[in-house]
Amino acid sequence: MTNRNQHTTTPLEKIIQKDFVNSDNIIRVVREYDFESKLFPGFKRINDLIEKKDFDLIPNIIGALLTRINDRLTELDKESKSILESLSAELFTGQIQVLNSTPEGQNCWIGCLRVLEETCQLNGYDYESLCFTLRIDIIRKANCDLNKDLKVLPYYDWLGSIVDFDELMRDIKSKGWICDIREFKRLFKPIEDNEYCYRSSKNYIDELLILFSTLKSEGLIQPRRISGHFSPLHRYGVDHDEKLFDKEPKRYMANLNKNKARKKRIRKEVEQLLRYIDRGENRL
Repeated sequence: MTNRNQHTTTPLEKIIQKDFVNSDNIIRVVREYDFESKLFPGFKRINDLIEKKDFDLIPNIIGALLTRINDRLTELDKESKSILESLSAELFTGQIQVLNSTPEGQNCWIGCLRVLEETCQLNGYDYESLCFTLRIDIIRKANCDLNKDLKVLPYYDWLGSIVDFDELMRDIKSKGWICDIREFKRLFKPIEDNEYCYRSSKNYIDELLILFSTLKSEGLIQPRRISGHFSPLHRYGVDHDEKLFDKEPKRYMANLNKNKARKKRIRKEVEQLLRYIDRGENRL
């Protein structure tokens, strides 16, 4: 007999489970404040318009959605507000990346920027903080670079301090998660060498995935030339003479979600690694 109270995983919850390490806590807050039914339709509408290449309505929808999100966030406690701010920022940023993947979308994005700035002025929002949270300056630079140089392969931008970056590289090398620091650092600058790879071990795939998922959710990395924050990590990894990843990262993450004890242990280890890193203040 089917349990009527059994909760079916929703589209937004599937996204959260795939892309966020602390998915259970985020989903709890999403359900508690009914985020999906009240706000997620706006994100879905934008996605639908992007897929149809119907760009005319997108700027106004983005402006209205920003207002609605901020109005909703004022009603929440500090912890829930922080969680939903980060989730909203990730959803927005993902759409911005897709929008900027075509010339037509880039033209639409120019209109979106104007609307976002006007919305902030009208409602008293901090536009500079919004730009930081959505990595708008980085996206602008990416657009310029994309037009100048189409030969560069996917890589990451490191958004934290160089000192923290170097310390993190040393720490993950000492744990055995990577084989060579200099080699792995190349993942964080434009890659033009089709032969580039970094060495690791299949024994540490879960650790690397949770590390990079956490770095993305904390706003410390940004993938360039490609969408998906695991893409460069997945693309270049090798273990001896074979590819590091036998399957897509989301399948590893799905397995991790089933092994909560292992996931919790690795998350704790990653949090310990990142304890000294200054995240800044992310606010939508």
